[in-house]
Amino acid sequence: MKKVILIMFIVLATKFSYGNDKKLSISMRLDQYMIMSENAIKNEDYIKSMEYLEKINDLKIEKLSVDFYYLYGKTSFELENYSDAKKNLLLYLNKVGKNGKYYKDSLKLHALSEEYLEIETTKIDKMIKKNFILVNSGSYEMGSNKNEFDEKPVHNVTVNSFFIGKYPILSKEYIEFLNNDKIDSNGNFNGKKLISLKDNDCPIKYQDSSFIFKGSKIAKEDNTPVVKISWWGAIAYCNWLSKKENLPVAYDIESGDLLDFNGNITNDISKVLGYRLPTEAEWEFAAKGGNNSKNTKFSGSNNLNEVGWASTSSNRLTGISSIGKKESNELGIYDMSGNVWEWCQDWYYDEAYNTHSNINPIYNVKTDLKVRRGGSWVNESDECRIQNRFKNNPSSFGRALGFRVVIKK
Repeated sequence: MKKVILIMFIVLATKFSYGNDKKLSISMRLDQYMIMSENAIKNEDYIKSMEYLEKINDLKIEKLSVDFYYLYGKTSFELENYSDAKKNLLLYLNKVGKNGKYYKDSLKLHALSEEYLEIETTKIDKMIKKNFILVNSGSYEMGSNKNEFDEKPVHNVTVNSFFIGKYPILSKEYIEFLNNDKIDSNGNFNGKKLISLKDNDCPIKYQDSSFIFKGSKIAKEDNTPVVKISWWGAIAYCNWLSKKENLPVAYDIESGDLLDFNGNITNDISKVLGYRLPTEAEWEFAAKGGNNSKNTKFSGSNNLNEVGWASTSSNRLTGISSIGKKESNELGIYDMSGNVWEWCQDWYYDEAYNTHSNINPIYNVKTDLKVRRGGSWVNESDECRIQNRFKNNPSSFGRALGFRVVIKK
């Protein structure tokens, strides 16, 4: 009986100390986070491991234990951030030499990191040619405490590296998909309506057994972002693009769930290999300019007129503009503020930010609404702010609602 009570006391004491870690000294908190990171690695929970390692960084300790560099390198490697892995593993190896506790594993992971970085360089070159921009892994303050309730609270998040479309998907690109997949003449696929063809604002029509660009009063050219697309229409395009490049598809088209490389449902975007929609966290990080961010109000400037298309009380725009006509943001991405709204991966919840994890956050609890970001030509400037959140039913269509795609690095 005494033994049981003693065990319960130890468990509760441990739980209490972890839950109140700010009451511990800095050195004790360092030891605690190191242990918790090691345990997370043993359980192959690398996202959790990175959360503890970032807490160590937040302590701003001048001289860290050499094992920290191994743990950070190992965790970065498993999260496929090979640049950080290589850097930290090299620091570990140089500090401990051959007598280090993790010497052999560090040597192996360092060599693999170098090899994978060479492969990544080739992939980056290919993606640039396909009009994609690399957004390197980084941390930032997501949200705003100054504006709408659903933008609160400001919280620190880290996202893995990914590629994002330099521009939104265009009408001519969407037409290629419609003509090369099993889409019926009404724009339906697998019981889902992808595009609202009968709407006067829809720039695409079905004629003589194929989909063609017809234009509309709001979209006169086929190099304008496609609109009148449902969320289902956006993810169907993503799956088609993945299959076109012999990649595993990112979506179960019936449920909308994300799929990992084995075709299993997942909430972990690091396991999704195909093209997909950006999470809110990825979208906002890219719009801010990633690690090059100047913290502007709009994507690339504090003056919306320099970077985006939106209406004002004295100047109401009449339609969608061609891509790339304004300035890009810090990363070279165009039209993330104004022109067309963009579908995101997350389900909408006004208190989603209170539930976010620190790394690769995504709100995956099903609601009736999906997130859209960026504002449009219909809206005035405040709705084109980077942090602004809005939502739509995933089966709805908008004359100013399109999308762009991402893929993991």
